[in-house]
This record gives sequence, structure tokens and C-alpha cells, in this order.
Amino acid sequence: MQYALLLWPYLNSRYELAVRPMLTRELSRLLEYAGVEPRVTWLNIGGLDFPTFDAAPLTERALDVLRTHSHLRLLLEVRPDGAMLPLATARESELGGDLSSILKYKGKTSELFTRCLINLAALESRFFDGAEGGVTLFDPMCGRGTTLFEALNRGWHAVGSDLDAKDVEQGYAFLKRYLEQGRFKHETKDFSMTIGRKAVKRRQITVKRPEGPLYASFIAGDLVDAASAHRPGSFHLVVSDIPYGVQHAPGGKMSLKGLLERALPAMHRALKPGGAMALSFNAYTMKRDHLVRLVSDAGFEPLDSEADRNLSHWVEQAVLRDFVLARRA
Repeated sequence: MQYALLLWPYLNSRYELAVRPMLTRELSRLLEYAGVEPRVTWLNIGGLDFPTFDAAPLTERALDVLRTHSHLRLLLEVRPDGAMLPLATARESELGGDLSSILKYKGKTSELFTRCLINLAALESRFFDGAEGGVTLFDPMCGRGTTLFEALNRGWHAVGSDLDAKDVEQGYAFLKRYLEQGRFKHETKDFSMTIGRKAVKRRQITVKRPEGPLYASFIAGDLVDAASAHRPGSFHLVVSDIPYGVQHAPGGKMSLKGLLERALPAMHRALKPGGAMALSFNAYTMKRDHLVRLVSDAGFEPLDSEADRNLSHWVEQAVLRDFVLARRA
């Protein structure tokens, strides 16, 4: 039987064409995880391009796995006469499909790309199907929280830190307001954490659910200190979007290279064995080979096959986005 995926935002759009290798890789890994041959072909049907694959009738488990595809709008069965039968929609969001899209700000990463980045990290970990007590994701450069919101909508706990205290506070305030307006039962609590030599506030929101609490924590602090402040093995996933612009001095410990050299060992320590990390970055400001080397030197096992090297895509004049995936043994 043949199956096809209808994707967001638009088929044959400039965005979709740019990220097609990334979308193909994600679908291939999902198929592999679901026990289906991961052979994906893009076919033109009715003037539009669809990612398609052939398989025996899909099991409920396979459907559940495929419903997590980051850009999925509809999963369709393609009949021999050309008719397309809808089988499944995207996985239902835990809190609300608009949670990650409402808050607008300069430098925000697409929530669809963020969702894909999280999915690719989870698929390389041992925790795609969950973990005892719930999966916890850490974003050490969280900005106003897009990655945290996407993790929450997956039903996962989220912890984020950022040096910009204003961004962190705005992300926290937005989530609190969103839960209040949606009438979600929740509670807030502030903790004191030692970040470096400073006592800083960890602002936490816990959503009360029948299946168990779901929390998000916001920390204003340096990513190295924030990662080091957590016990070893605190997180199942580390996912972050490294700043795209020239945010740091060209050399020294505050350069992007120096920052990552200090941060990656702390991030490795904070990640559970069997966990995985995904970092997106601007290939115009940092070369992939260099980042792969830094990740490897920190103790991670980077994925660096030929397929992994073909995933960069143009975002705008000054940004060629790429990402590195890595596991912790």
C-alpha cells in the first residue's frame, strides 16, 4: 500500500523546498522506529509534491509514531485509482496548538523547525516513547521559550536558561497568562538556585493533569553555570538553537567557540546516558566540522554520516541553518 503525507505550511513553498532533506530524514527515522522500511520518495500528485512510502497496512502503533512528524497535517492512503483517504492527523497538543506561535519576537525560530529538531533528538535517544517520571528537556539558550513550549505540548517537562533575564521573564509571563486564559489548573513556585557564585531565581510553572503534573522551569543565567548547577543525568534531551548572529567577541572565552568549549562538557554531564542532543546553528558563523569536533571532544557521539551532512538550508541572506545531532552513551 502507498501512503503520503500532507505537510505544513505549504507544499512546494520556498520553505518546504529548502527543508525537504530534513523532513525526509525525520520521516525516514520515524518509519524505521515504527518498523516500516524507511524508503521515502517525493511524488507529484495533482500538481503537488508529497513525501510517500510503501508499506503493509499500518498498525495503530505505526500510526501513533507517524503522527508525531513535526510538519504533519494529514497522513493519507493513496488508493490505486488515485483517491487519497485521510487516515490520521497530527498528534494532539498537550496544552494548545497555538502555544508556540502566539509570542512573536525578533530572532524567534520557527516552531515547526523547533518541533522537528526536538523530534530528531528524541529519535536518537532511548526516550522517544517516554521515561519513568516523564521526559525532561533542557534548552540552555532558551530565549523566550519556543523550545520549552514545544516540549510541553509533547507532554514533556521543560527546563530553560538564558543569559537575557528579560527574555526569560517574558517567556515565563506568557506561559502563565496562556494557562490562566485557557483555564488550565496550575501552580507557580520560585526556587533559589546557585548559578556560578550567584543565587538566582528559578521560576517554575506546574500544570496539574489527571495523568500527572507537567512542569516548565525558567532560569536567568549563563548556560555553562545553569547546566553545571544540575545534578549529573538530570535531562533526557538537550535541544537548543545557537544564536545565529555575531553575538560574541571574535576570540577568547566569550567567543561562540569559547562559549561552546566551556558549555558542552557541562551539557554532557547534565544529560542522562542514552539521552541525545540537537543543536541548530548558522553555518555562516560556525562550520559544521568545527562544531562536530567540539561535540565529540566533550564526550558525545555525534551523528556525522553523509545523510547528516546534507541537511543545511537557507533561511535568509545572513543565515544558512544546519544542525548537529549527538548521543550520550
